[in-house]
Amino acid sequence: MTFFEHLNTLRRHLWLSVLVALAGFVVCLFFFEYLIGILTAPLAAASGVTGGELYLTTVYEGFLARIKISLIAGVVLTLPFHISNALVFIFPALTAREKRILTVVVIAGFILIVGSLYYGYTFLIPFSVQFLTGERIITEGASFLLGFTRNIFYIVQVFAAMIVIFQLPLLMILLISLRIVSVKSALRGGRYVVVAAFILSAVLTPPDIVSQVMTALPLIVLYYLGLLAAGIFRLGER
Repeated sequence: MTFFEHLNTLRRHLWLSVLVALAGFVVCLFFFEYLIGILTAPLAAASGVTGGELYLTTVYEGFLARIKISLIAGVVLTLPFHISNALVFIFPALTAREKRILTVVVIAGFILIVGSLYYGYTFLIPFSVQFLTGERIITEGASFLLGFTRNIFYIVQVFAAMIVIFQLPLLMILLISLRIVSVKSALRGGRYVVVAAFILSAVLTPPDIVSQVMTALPLIVLYYLGLLAAGIFRLGER
């Protein structure tokens, strides 16, 4: 296949992903109220001090939030297709060993994405909201007026941070499998990973200690579990 034939094939795959993402956007737009119900449920921990209501501050905020959230959700919803579409394009250029490694990484990545969303939705966000709205944090006599867009995107921000962080140990396993990094060198750098985990969680998550600790700890645990799996299955060894 010539260079221009590769470009034409790439263009077809990109357009297909764009069309599928737009279809996902339309579906999420149609089911927007159901989607918002899911996103706002973790804020129930704050209902005692906020009345459980979110407020729009401009006449166009509701429209923009509907478009942005539906677009993000549409891309996430169709993410399996985009990854599969990319694999179909790059697989012919890979060796049999690289195909096996990439297939395992993709499957594990999907599992970690689901696990990260479950962890963030069930544990991290409710605990963080409860901490931030607790009596020891909020000044006596103060009250909440929660803006719709900012608080919805607070939930989205946490989800995005958890997805990224849960994929990092998988990246380390991939580097070990491709013999770019060894298990021994990864173990020696463990103390730096612990520091980096807390720095990364401070950057990606809301500025409260509960979110940062509950984000850094899974990253550290998954990092060492990944190294354990790499050692057991002798990944990266010739």
